[in-house]
Amino acid sequence: MTPTTKSTETFARGAIASVSMHNDSSESVDLRFFDLLSSGNLLRQITSRHAEVATFRVRLRGCESIVAVKHLRLNAPYAKQSIQNEFLTLRWLQKVLGESLSRTIPRPLLLLENEQTIVFTFVPGTPLNHLLRRDANAVTARLNIIGTKRLEASGFRIGEWLKAFHDATAVEDQTFDHLRFSAELDSLLAKCEPLGLSSPALKAVRDAALSLSANSSGCMVSAAATHGDFLPQNVLLDRGRPGVIDFASFCPSGPVYTDVAHFIGYLEILARKPLYSRKTVESVARQFMSGYHRVLNLDMLRLYVVRAILRIIADGNQQSLSGLVHTTTDLLSSILNRRLTDLIPE
Repeated sequence: MTPTTKSTETFARGAIASVSMHNDSSESVDLRFFDLLSSGNLLRQITSRHAEVATFRVRLRGCESIVAVKHLRLNAPYAKQSIQNEFLTLRWLQKVLGESLSRTIPRPLLLLENEQTIVFTFVPGTPLNHLLRRDANAVTARLNIIGTKRLEASGFRIGEWLKAFHDATAVEDQTFDHLRFSAELDSLLAKCEPLGLSSPALKAVRDAALSLSANSSGCMVSAAATHGDFLPQNVLLDRGRPGVIDFASFCPSGPVYTDVAHFIGYLEILARKPLYSRKTVESVARQFMSGYHRVLNLDMLRLYVVRAILRIIADGNQQSLSGLVHTTTDLLSSILNRRLTDLIPE
């Protein structure tokens, strides 16, 4: 057992012990369930900059089940509120998504606010970014016809999932706010510049984006609940069926373009990395849009894809952008100067 795994196991078991001993939730809790969990088998742990997630196999009522424990590693004042919001989000979505769709996301079991921890059901599957790394790599993708077809089918089903999610949570259309978009764009550009993107290149991107944004001011935009971080690492495939995790950036009402653009923006970045087959990755993006199958304003999509790419870059680091600085600025300029019609099905 590695030191990291041991640390995660200690944290998870400690959190469960805390529940059993100090639970003061208004809802009844089957403490025997947590007794089982505390003696369950640790299957896996994932550690990121902000959170740790441990999965356990437990035996409940004669059947084996897998549950997940998510713990925020942040000490910031908003951490407790963040974990509470995610818990309430998952509870609300379980009510509004319908039986079939609600099974594709985690079902929250318990909230531990003081420990900044959620216990929820496990969503099975392999993250899409792992499948892309395996089947869309530049070395084997050209000969891996089965892998390519599998990825394309997954892209289509993910688009269908997102469309169903937006349909189930749809709200009244919103007016595109040019001033708000401009402020968000400037904030992201400021975060990206220290990562190596040149000022002249970013200025050109800003000028083109603001011009397009100003022309779109006042346009009506389809709105719904948004995942907020709809990236391949948060989309799981289990025998081709999508599941979605990590609703920490969820918003109950926002432009549907937010989620679409994050998924497309990530793939656009990936397609220009030398380790990946651009043809294969872009075919996944096209299939995703075919599965989503919603009438979209192409200028609006361009704006949100640019914003999504900048956000993904801003959340990265200098090392992850190594060798991609010029490629990224070229990508942003390309998106702003073409209509993305190659991605939109007729």
